[in-house]
Amino acid sequence: MVAVKGRRLAAFAVAGLLLAAPAGAEAGAAARVAAGTAPAGSGFVTFAEFIADVSRTHYGAALSAGRVGAVRGEAAFEQMRGHVLDMYKGVDVKHSYLSPDGYFDCVSVDSQPSVKALGGKEVAAPPPAGSGPPAADKAPGDAIGAPSALTLGDKDAFGHAISCGPGTIPMQRITMERLTKFADLRAFLAKEPGGGGGSRAAADPYVHHYAVGQQVVGNHGGQSSLALYNQAGDFSISQQWYINDTAGYIQTAEGGWIRYPQKFGDRSVTFIYFTADSYTSTGCYNLDCVGFVQTNRNWALGGGWSIYSTPGGAQYQFTMQWQWYQGNWWMFLQGAGAMEAVGYYPGYVYRGGPLASYANRSDFGGETARLFSTFAQMGSGYYAASGWTWAAYQHTIFYLVNGGSYWSSLWPTATVPHCYTINYTPASAGWNWGTFFYFGGPGGYC
Repeated sequence: MVAVKGRRLAAFAVAGLLLAAPAGAEAGAAARVAAGTAPAGSGFVTFAEFIADVSRTHYGAALSAGRVGAVRGEAAFEQMRGHVLDMYKGVDVKHSYLSPDGYFDCVSVDSQPSVKALGGKEVAAPPPAGSGPPAADKAPGDAIGAPSALTLGDKDAFGHAISCGPGTIPMQRITMERLTKFADLRAFLAKEPGGGGGSRAAADPYVHHYAVGQQVVGNHGGQSSLALYNQAGDFSISQQWYINDTAGYIQTAEGGWIRYPQKFGDRSVTFIYFTADSYTSTGCYNLDCVGFVQTNRNWALGGGWSIYSTPGGAQYQFTMQWQWYQGNWWMFLQGAGAMEAVGYYPGYVYRGGPLASYANRSDFGGETARLFSTFAQMGSGYYAASGWTWAAYQHTIFYLVNGGSYWSSLWPTATVPHCYTINYTPASAGWNWGTFFYFGGPGGYC
């Protein structure tokens, strides 16, 4: 359990900052715009301006401007710059907006980096969303589906619609400011804090803890509904993992919500991640590298939500489903409306490995990491025993095999029960949540 999940984590970032910022007051305005805190009238960094800046700003200029961040040297900086320019080569941007989570560009579906990498293959058509087995009619309470921010008709501080038009998808801007928070490109793309992969020794400062339910079972995906929280801490997630480790290395398709201020800003956001080689040299969050093909314009990966659950108050949630179909791993999301196919990981990202055909286990639950002296809150920050409206949860948990759905039978595990707990209820208990659990805790010195 720990050996598998000790490899699952990430990095950090902020919104788009011009590397060659002008001097004086203009530099301050540019910084505020880049951080997503600029008021209307202080300037908007268009996509063309962003690309022009990356194109002309080499290491020497960035170093003179004090904008190389944590990058370990010129070679690493230029590799990062090359990644940005390569990712955006031929990308057709129709519209841009600035959200609290940074700049997003509305990219035509057919010009997004992962579609170009398909080498002329057509974008795949999704399967219908799977549904769970029938359940009983008693539930702890009623949760409210949280709407996607791109469906609310809002505008940013500059009057730009926070939405993308038909035929486009929202892509969080991959800026040099985001990249230069890391030592090198692989560290930026990695899931773990610190940019590493594999098991970590006890002395390593980036230590992980979990409260999860897991099942070793051949599957083609699954589903759960996740309580949506935005509590304090440096790194905390609620997610799903679909895993195959039969070839001596780990391959995954993952997703859920993550609160990681250093990478995503000061609120929880939706995320996905994959690895083809035990988190060693493959994988990235969301659309930060070639991998996931997004087909839906209503969901911004790396974007936050307009509302979050309150401990002891209203409970908001979203539902995520993964489904292997015709060689691709499709991801679906449901907030306040219907379940929608968002996009897929093409089978080729798994390099001929076993996850291109099926997963042999599925995990659901929470994970935290210590970035500084203490561990983050998990879930709502309350222990699992606090129950409905207080503890975070995942419910209606099932797995899919060849189009059929089956209630998950999970093995609950909490690595440090004095900090985080999990209370599991099987579908056989007769609740209309089917298989579900509460989980979480306050963290601290764990």
